Amino acid sequence: MTHDLNGARRAALSELAPLLVKLHLLLLNAQRKDYEAMYGPQPALAVLRLTIDSPAFGWLRPLSRLMADLDAQLDSPAELSYGNWSSLQIRVHELFDPQTQVGGLLRAGTAQLQLDAAQRAELGDYLRRIKAEEAALLAVAPDPEAW
Repeated sequence: MTHDLNGARRAALSELAPLLVKLHLLLLNAQRKDYEAMYGPQPALAVLRLTIDSPAFGWLRPLSRLMADLDAQLDSPAELSYGNWSSLQIRVHELFDPQTQVGGLLRAGTAQLQLDAAQRAELGDYLRRIKAEEAALLAVAPDPEAW
C-alpha cells in the first residue's frame, strides 16, 4: 500500500472519530439521565459498569466497540491493512443503516431516549455528518487491487 493511500484512509478515519465521540457522549448522557430517572443518581463508576453489563445500555455497545477499534487503528503506527480498512467501512455502514441488525438496535435505542428539541437537532446533525463521512470512507480506494 502506498503511503498516500494510507494517509488518505487515516485522514478519513480522523474526520469520523470525533463525530462518533460526540454522538456517543450525547447518547450516553441521555441514556444515563433516563436510567437515573428510574433508579436514582448513579456515581460515575456505577455508570461505567452499567455501560458494560446492563441491558439498558446494551444498544450503545456496538458504537462503543467501533470507537475503540477506530482509535486503536489511528493510534497504531502500522499501515492499515485492507482487511482492517474494509472491516471499519462495513461496521460504520452497518451501525448507521437501520436496515441492519446493529443499525436497527442503535435506531431503536435512540428512539426511546427522552431528548429535548435541541438534543434531537444535535443528534440529527451528528447523524448527517457521520453519513457524509461514511461516504468519504467508501470513496477512499475501495478496490483491493489498490493495495
